Amino acid sequence: MLHKLKNTIFKKMIVIPPSSEHADYFTGLAESTWDTSYADKKELWDELTSENKTLVITCKLSFKDLGEVSFNFHYRYFKANLYCFIEEVQPSS
Repeated sequence: MLHKLKNTIFKKMIVIPPSSEHADYFTGLAESTWDTSYADKKELWDELTSENKTLVITCKLSFKDLGEVSFNFHYRYFKANLYCFIEEVQPSS
């Protein structure tokens, strides 16, 4: 089954979260970010699919117990799937 988000077509989005206990939260965030902000940008999609590029988005999230934490979302198209690897950005000292 193919997923179509606006101008993008892929089998599925595979999200690799920074921790397994927050997998559902980060999967939803990765899908929502892609759908609302990037799926309608045909030029970007063409670059991801034909030139093997990675789109990196940095965002700051606020957590009650941790405060503000930055994450990098790495989107990459590979073998008909859209992957999103999410990493926590360590603050520089």
